[in-house]
Amino acid sequence: MTTRYQTPWGPSWDPLEITMHTDGGDALGKVNRIEKAIARWSAVDADLLEVTCALDPANAALLDTSGSVLISARVGTERLLAVPAVSVVEDAGDPVAGRIRVIAAGARTLLDAAVAPPDPHLTLESQPPRQESRYRGPVEDIVKGIIVDAVRWSGHPIRVLPSHRRGRTVTLTSKLTPAGDLIDEALAGSGHRLDVIGWIPGDPLPTGITATAPCALIDVVPWRARPGLIWSAEAGDIDTWALEYRRATITAVLTGERLDNPGADDDQPAGFRYRAHDRGARPWATRWAYRGLRGGQSAESTAAELLEDSAASASADIRLTPAAQWRPQRHAGAGTYWLGDRVQVSLPVVGVVEQVITEIVATMTPSTFHIAPVVATPDSLSRSIHRRVARLGERVARLERGQA
Repeated sequence: MTTRYQTPWGPSWDPLEITMHTDGGDALGKVNRIEKAIARWSAVDADLLEVTCALDPANAALLDTSGSVLISARVGTERLLAVPAVSVVEDAGDPVAGRIRVIAAGARTLLDAAVAPPDPHLTLESQPPRQESRYRGPVEDIVKGIIVDAVRWSGHPIRVLPSHRRGRTVTLTSKLTPAGDLIDEALAGSGHRLDVIGWIPGDPLPTGITATAPCALIDVVPWRARPGLIWSAEAGDIDTWALEYRRATITAVLTGERLDNPGADDDQPAGFRYRAHDRGARPWATRWAYRGLRGGQSAESTAAELLEDSAASASADIRLTPAAQWRPQRHAGAGTYWLGDRVQVSLPVVGVVEQVITEIVATMTPSTFHIAPVVATPDSLSRSIHRRVARLGERVARLERGQA
């Protein structure tokens, strides 16, 4: 690079440093002659790194998709570590010149490809004669337990930070379910998220964690309140914004249960009882649904869960370019922001809404550098924040078509 870029940290010749490493930790050097690089840190999905660069011997390692080569992107103090998922080599408009396009995925995708038998401590021959595994406890304990079990069996390069037993109590049942799906289910609506940190030799390690080769450090953390983190259209912080409001899909529930010993006071047919659970929506918005109860299910809790999952929701998608004094940094401080931070966003007419930073995107070309957060609806307003709209394969396909 020959451009001196203006960044939130001051002038820099290399604001998005992209390097290659073996999975054992050996440095393979910097990626050079970059045409475009995009690094996406995500609070709700896998991190992604897209690089387009010249084809030369120094960059040729990017063509290896076997998992033996990793790519690191570093902005300020923060690192994104990913493994190539798709590598394309093509001519660069001249038959004697070539370019490489690579899309690399962060460690969270490993969890989507991890399953464990009912007892991951035992060999396959010694497994208990059942298919299900049950987890119950605080969200942080459960998510970290799922990851530990999956890693014990899969051997993925993941280290899990100690649990502080944070979050509500959840109960999950797994039938050889991918760890990623179980984690999504546990985190949905919990106010917590996965924090995935890429680590390579030379980076600091948290107390109690040991590693000698590149790995992912995983924690479970709550959305972080950040008083004073306010962005507004009037100040020029906002590029685009959209809010979407959806009506409730179910506002009243009729439950039915079979009674083994119906009482004399029951006015329903012998052996069966119906109950209505109505939240009193306006007539034009009232929407009923029926649920049959089985195995001692509670009518009240079943109806309450269905009504909560079907409640009216609001969601947002806001793209920003904060003023120059704001910089992305994991550790909170003056003028900083990071994934999972709760942000106050002032919009015309709508007023101030609270959102969560779900993505930070850094883009670099030979002449420009841009880094900005994306904010979306926190799970206190909509439980869809943890339901992945697209898996990695679909995201890769969109990226290749130039649609994301």
